Amino acid sequence: MKFLLALLLLLTLYILFNIASVVWKVRKGIRQFKDAVKEQSEREASAQRRRTTQTTDGVTIIDDRDPKEANKKIFAQDEGEYVDFEES
Repeated sequence: MKFLLALLLLLTLYILFNIASVVWKVRKGIRQFKDAVKEQSEREASAQRRRTTQTTDGVTIIDDRDPKEANKKIFAQDEGEYVDFEES
């Protein structure tokens, strides 16, 4: 009889441990998902702030280019020429 009670106790502990493990993994997954969503929304908000510019005369300029494209240099290093400035 003691053997059956001990076996039942071990089985119960095993089941409880497995349930706790599953709950912990689900909570961890939910936390990672929430963090990823938050990070993505922060990136999108940051990108949106960078693309919209308000000028002093009230004109709003919206840059629809990809941020990687928008940050590229327009001219190569060897292009262009030096011009002497003369004040008139």
